[in-house]
Amino acid sequence: MTREKYYKAGYVLFLNLAIITAIIIILKLFNLLNEDIFLSKNILSVVLIASLTITIVCKHNLDNYRNRNGQFISSIFETSPYFFISVLIILAVNQFMKIAFITDRNLIISSIGVAFGFLAFYSNRGRIEHELEDEKQKEEHAEQQRYHEFAHKFPRISRVWGLRNVVRWMYKEGWWYSCGLIAIVVLGFVLRIWNLDYLQGTDNFNILAAKALYQNGTFSYDRGIHITYMVYFLFKIFGAELWVARIPMILMGLLSVFLIYILGKMFSKKTGIIASFLLAISPVAIEKSTFVREYSEIFMWSLVSLIILLKIYISEKDNKKLVKKLFMASLIILSLIYFYSTITNTATIRSVIAIPIFATPILLFSRAYIEKRNKTLKFYCLLFIPGLVLFVFLVPWVVTFFHSGISYQPYWFKMFFDPFVSTPMQWFSFSSLSPLFILGIFMMPLLLKKDLTKILQVLFWLILLLFILKVPNVYGYLHSRYLYFVYPIFITLIAIALYSFLSIIKFYKNKLLVNLLIIFFIFSNFLILSNTYHSSIHDLSVWKDSPPDERQPTASGSRNYFYDIFDILIANNFSNKYPLIIQGENQFFISWYFNYNISRSYNPSGTDWYDAGEKVYVIDPYINFSELDYAIENYEEGFLIGHSSEYPERDYEYEAVSFNYIGSVEEYKIYKWSLNKVY
Repeated sequence: MTREKYYKAGYVLFLNLAIITAIIIILKLFNLLNEDIFLSKNILSVVLIASLTITIVCKHNLDNYRNRNGQFISSIFETSPYFFISVLIILAVNQFMKIAFITDRNLIISSIGVAFGFLAFYSNRGRIEHELEDEKQKEEHAEQQRYHEFAHKFPRISRVWGLRNVVRWMYKEGWWYSCGLIAIVVLGFVLRIWNLDYLQGTDNFNILAAKALYQNGTFSYDRGIHITYMVYFLFKIFGAELWVARIPMILMGLLSVFLIYILGKMFSKKTGIIASFLLAISPVAIEKSTFVREYSEIFMWSLVSLIILLKIYISEKDNKKLVKKLFMASLIILSLIYFYSTITNTATIRSVIAIPIFATPILLFSRAYIEKRNKTLKFYCLLFIPGLVLFVFLVPWVVTFFHSGISYQPYWFKMFFDPFVSTPMQWFSFSSLSPLFILGIFMMPLLLKKDLTKILQVLFWLILLLFILKVPNVYGYLHSRYLYFVYPIFITLIAIALYSFLSIIKFYKNKLLVNLLIIFFIFSNFLILSNTYHSSIHDLSVWKDSPPDERQPTASGSRNYFYDIFDILIANNFSNKYPLIIQGENQFFISWYFNYNISRSYNPSGTDWYDAGEKVYVIDPYINFSELDYAIENYEEGFLIGHSSEYPERDYEYEAVSFNYIGSVEEYKIYKWSLNKVY
């Protein structure tokens, strides 16, 4: 089938689909068709807008193929940038005004914005590609020139070992870019150290293990033992403080801010700077950087893997050598990650092996597709099958998911694109943007003939679809940490999308005004800095006014309300000489805040041992584990924190022991028991 026939078939098909959809909408508007029949009016409106957009594109291409000049279609393309900027203004204003009429039709308005943005971008994609490629070539030429002239311009510095390498790199990159990157790294550092002493709600096992080793010379928690020892050595130098424990992961997070610039620079320097800035202010990245767990490592190793593989792909033009180098690099990365995760007992780090396993066949497929080697294409497609099998069996926690059959879990999509998903907090969280609009911006660069962009898009969607279809809600919860290894790809693609998005400014006559309007839109709807602020200070007040079906306070990872519990305990003369039983939360809060000696361990699941305060005991009803009986049998008085409807807001008795109600915070009830003996 010729191109003309493709365009004609598309034009007829989608025009008819648009007409049918419009008729159904009209029938529904006049109550001539039951609301329950077909889809909702909002969804039908999106289908109508999408059908009309594709119809216009097909007609435009058909006219060009036949050398005709359709004035009506041409006028739509010419005015689309102005309609697009109008939609952006409406969405930006509604972020502050919360106009009911706009909010109720947010999906439709977003669809119109995506449609006009697509038309504006599509009609000018050739010009954009040329300008972006020309800009990249000029950057590379200028870099080479500055690199070679460095010794002549800075003769004294070029003689100083070490310093010359740093200054030469800065000069080669260009002062604006290098100083800008340093400023971004400093910004990321400030945002990550803003409040390092906050009590984070989960994943504190390595901190207590390091403190147990620091206080008693031994520990029980054996996952991520390299983290435990890193924190322990820092405790030996600076003392056992929360801010000290978080130093290693923060440094890895900051290194990633620099590394993602290298990855983004493969597309353009401006993309690299945007990617670094996005990572520096990313709420989820800031949160993960302060977790004393392996999440910052996972992000960093994913970045390193991507950079190595893409560097090989870009630099090696010989196809046979490319195959050898990619397979060798993938094998080395896979082996190192597997060995590293095994000796440190950190299974989640193995998720990084998805990068070489899936990226290698995609890169080879891309090269074969560009050179139209059809037989080779089929072979590279088959490589995904052993890659998938290898991923399943090398990553232990994935095996459980694959026994459950095909599932559908939209959370994995929503965590990247929905402003009101439970967790994690993104730049655009709480904005008035619909997921459709965010997805539209994200996918916009696919219109350009940039193979690296398409490679990252395919890699991202392949892994995401794998999770959507195969990773259900097995453990009763879903955590963003399971897909954190994909975040370097996501952030880089967002950076490419924003850079492409900003290139639309060139379509307008009054570039300054449009520039200001688009920047206003980005920072009011897409990069909401208040999200960055709240993630930096670990403050939950941002959730207080959220409806119950949106974000919940427990999604954050920090538990500010526990300070209110501490106040109630202290008001009742609580100290670490008393035993305390806690249900519904990690015992870390009590063990750390009240400076218990970390000399005890417990084994709730029968497999993993956890370190705990000397007199801190745990109740976990989810796995039918309770140390309540042991505590009341061995201590004459103590405190209990309960977290369920079973605990009344009054005094009650258990096993002939009286528990006196002393207060509550959120859903937590606090009690004190005493056998009327002097403790």
